[in-house]
Amino acid sequence: MHSNEIEKTIIKYIKELSEESGRSLAEVKKDQSIIEELGLTSLQIATLVSFLETEFGVDPFSTGSIGIMDVNTVEDLCQVYETCIKQGK
Repeated sequence: MHSNEIEKTIIKYIKELSEESGRSLAEVKKDQSIIEELGLTSLQIATLVSFLETEFGVDPFSTGSIGIMDVNTVEDLCQVYETCIKQGK
């Protein structure tokens, strides 16, 4: 899976979660903070990770080497998943 596909998928789910809570995000940029700028709650982030695990077949946070709280921006999240997918974990 290419990094562009990973990014598109992550942004798609972020937009869907925002819309479910009554907020519409016209644009999601890679440098935006997931919590501060995009306004995702901890429950939405957990849901996002669950969606991404189903979509990509990996959970980069299961090993404990990186925690979800270490991920601040959309780009950080994309990189974590890209690395995990390449490693096949």
